[in-house]
This record gives sequence, structure tokens and C-alpha cells, in this order.
Amino acid sequence: MKIIQIMDNLITAGGVNSFVYDLCIALKEASQDVTLIGIIGDPDEVKDQALAVREAGIPVHCLCMKSKKQALAIGIPKLRRLVKEIAGNERTICNLHLKLSVLMGGLSTIGLKNVKCVETYHNTYHHYHLEYFLMQPRIKKYITVSETAKQEMFDRFHAPKRKVIAAPNGVDREKLRNMVSKRGHDGDYTSVISVGRLSSEKNFLIPVKAFSSICNEKIRYTVIGDGPQRKEVEEAANGNSHIRFIGAVPRQIVLDELAAADIIVMPSLWEGRSILQLEAMAFDLPMILSDVPGLREPFYEGSLRGDEPLRRTTFGYLVKTNDVGSYREALLDYIKNKDKNEEMRNAVCKVSINNSISKMVRTYLTAYGEVFE
Repeated sequence: MKIIQIMDNLITAGGVNSFVYDLCIALKEASQDVTLIGIIGDPDEVKDQALAVREAGIPVHCLCMKSKKQALAIGIPKLRRLVKEIAGNERTICNLHLKLSVLMGGLSTIGLKNVKCVETYHNTYHHYHLEYFLMQPRIKKYITVSETAKQEMFDRFHAPKRKVIAAPNGVDREKLRNMVSKRGHDGDYTSVISVGRLSSEKNFLIPVKAFSSICNEKIRYTVIGDGPQRKEVEEAANGNSHIRFIGAVPRQIVLDELAAADIIVMPSLWEGRSILQLEAMAFDLPMILSDVPGLREPFYEGSLRGDEPLRRTTFGYLVKTNDVGSYREALLDYIKNKDKNEEMRNAVCKVSINNSISKMVRTYLTAYGEVFE
């Protein structure tokens, strides 16, 4: 069996793309014949993308479409020719990631009897009902990145239970830890970090507002990322110089910053199975998490009760998603009770070890095998 992973672009910027790269490498290490295809990309930059995948001996191709519009207009025949060339006469799985790849991958493989499509459902997709119903005859299996996302497939789309399997995201903990030169920092302060796109669904306005009144030389907050809300989020800091915005940076810098931090804040309005969360867990970081199912799920933590503004947990804190005071009080409690830090790190470590990418890959291979049964 051959496996082709198809993704929207090859930009190495974390998130879903990093997940797909890690999945490719893990499949290769499991002795699978795997190829990676990206749809959108600049021809002059493609050679520099997905370098780790190429170094693992995995063929990487890019259609080099300039935009989604161009990809839909002229890219489908090109993708079909490439898939046919790679598949030959062998049984082949096309694993599709995100909406553009699902649409193009599903359409480009019509009539290829030895090629079957599998979709990885990464998160809550808005305005996805039409595409789901158009493409569901082409998708033989849905692999969701969490149990929460699996339930969403049933509740929102009424997907047949036989077609859906959960393979909670995993990361290579040891590889991540070996990618950084040191862990922790030498200064006499608490280093707080958030990473993600500065957009409404990531909800960074809330913790920035919460910490703008308490950050000082002893409490430093770093926000990594860029997006449409950047100006608004920066203004919410009220000029506090101890809240640092460093924009979008290469993944290596993100990992270095995570490894040096004391605690991570994840304020999202919703998540599937966050790769960032799993990467932070690989460095045993205590967490302040918004009360959403996708972030609670790795720790099997229940939702806050109506009378709970926040909850100190084994891994850190669960806070009301949009409550400025909850974030502020959680961070102050963490600083006041630094003696709990080692216990929290140990708790995160245990959960991190159980979220191994090798375990996830076994579930993927089971799902691929079921498609051809």
C-alpha cells in the first residue's frame, strides 16, 4: 500500500503543517511508502520547505499554485496526473488535510479505482456543511484529531459511525526536546508564553488585558504570532513593556521560547487537538487553559462548574474562557504557589508521554487498512 499525504501548502510554520510533516516521518519510520504533496507554493521557495521530510527520504512535490482560486481553476488535472504517477497500479491512500486539499484530492481521484481518499478532520470548520455533503461519497474514512472532533462529526454532520475513527494527535517528545539547546531560563522572573495566530478565535485579547496590569520585571509575558488582530492585541497591553510581541517566527524559535518558559497560556475559543499544546507538554510546561473541550481532553479534565471562576488542577489551571479576572488570578496563584510547579510539570510529563506519535500512527494504519477491507 502506498500513502500520499496532501496538504494546502508546504509552509513550515507549525500547526497542521507540522503535524503532517511529523505524520509523514512517523509513517516512514513504520516502513511505509509515503509521499507528500503541497498544492500552493512559490516555485523559488518550495525547495526550502518541508526540509525535514525530504531529509527523511520522503518524496515531496508541489503543484506551485499561486492561490486557492488558481488551484481550483487549473490544479485538479495536475494533481490527478501526479497522483496517478505516484500510485501506479498499487493500492493507494490519499490522506487529505484541510478544506482545499479535501476538495481537490476528492475530485482529482474520481475514477481511480486503486486510490481511496481519507480525510483528517483537524478542527471545527465553519461553513463546511456544503463541502462535507458534496465530498462525503469520495471520503472512505474520517480520522479525527480528538474524541471531541469525532463527536462533532456525528453531531454536526451526522457522519456514519463506521466511517469515523479518532486518532488523537501525538508528537515525538524526545525529538522536540533534542531540538532545543537548553530548557528553562536563568533569570529571577516568571516567564509566561502564548503562541498562535492573532485572530478572534485564538482569543489573545483576554490574557493580554488580564496581564497588562500585573506584568513587571518579575512577570514577563511573551506573545508569539501574527494576524488580523495584532494591532488590537498590542494596544490591549496598554504600553506595558514587559509584554513582548515578537510576531511570526520560525518553528525553531517557537520551540526555544517554549523550552525557556515557566507556564503557557492557551485562551482559544475552540480547539481540535492542539499541536502547540502537545509541543508545550513535551517541555513539561504547566498550563493555563481556557475551558473548552479540545484543550481539556488530553488531561481528562471536566468543565468548570457554574460557581468556579477558575480551577487549580494537576497540570496548572482551567479558567473561564472570556473572563479577564480568571486569567489574572490563575497567574497570580501560580506565582504565589511556585512550590506546586514541580508537581504540575510531572503531571504534564506523564500525559505527554502517553501522547506519542507512534501510538497515533498505529491508529492511522488501522484506518487505512480498513478502507481496503
